[in-house]
Amino acid sequence: MPHDHGSAARTDAAVPRRLPTPFSLLRQGLGPRLALAALPALAVWALIGWATA
Repeated sequence: MPHDHGSAARTDAAVPRRLPTPFSLLRQGLGPRLALAALPALAVWALIGWATA
């Protein structure tokens, strides 16, 4: 039997604010992700170059 639970928002509640979203690389563009992926690759490349020199 359908019934009403009343308004979902309370009238005496504070104004809802968006919570600050934590920093996430998934929300960033492709550039920052490629740069972060290149850092360990360059470190490994440099280590291999140093070891074989």
